[in-house]
Amino acid sequence: MTSAIQGDINCVVGSAIGAMGANIYTDAASGVIGIAGGTLGSDGLLVRDAGPYRVVATASIGSAGATTILTIAPGVTMQIARSMGLEVNGKLVANGTAAEIIVFTSAAMVPAAGDWSRLLFNGGSTGEMEYCRVAYGAGADQYDAIQVQAKAALTLNSCIIEKSQYTALAIADSPPGTEKPIVVTGNTFQDTHPTVGGAGNPGIVVGGGAGRVNLQFTYNTVQRTGPSST
Repeated sequence: MTSAIQGDINCVVGSAIGAMGANIYTDAASGVIGIAGGTLGSDGLLVRDAGPYRVVATASIGSAGATTILTIAPGVTMQIARSMGLEVNGKLVANGTAAEIIVFTSAAMVPAAGDWSRLLFNGGSTGEMEYCRVAYGAGADQYDAIQVQAKAALTLNSCIIEKSQYTALAIADSPPGTEKPIVVTGNTFQDTHPTVGGAGNPGIVVGGGAGRVNLQFTYNTVQRTGPSST
């Protein structure tokens, strides 16, 4: 069997290489591989063989300014504990296939909108996500399920972002001349949790400041949400 996590965070053999590696364990009873927070210090690969993976404390891909890459293989499921999430400072590569999607979801036995916080792409980071399902996020103090900060780049293709407590996708503007490309194509944004007044929270929020957003937004579906904004 291939090791469940290859590289800096190889937990199957109990490797403690790097800060995140020291915080990874295997629950023999359930077969779940736990990630108890920390920072991935060098490139890593999560493969499908021994999952699912459960993020029990917010984990970071690289530190600020790092080029660390975490690759998630097709078919992997990431279960994320209440109020926790993933923060990207380096690069996240999560490219599934139509037959083997990658899932980011709640770790709860009975999942609900807002169970976990967000996938956060900090300034200077890069993300590639294709054939992913992101569900039950955007909790913990009104986070967005996927949040792209100023000066971050993201390609989001053929994904489903659904059942968020708040906004499904939020893209911040950047100071003019520093904006990075954001490509959002062929995705479905749906079923944001209703507000008290009954309308769904926004599916997508873009910008809102005095900066710029370099956004290509094509062939997406936004349904059963509140009004999106730019």
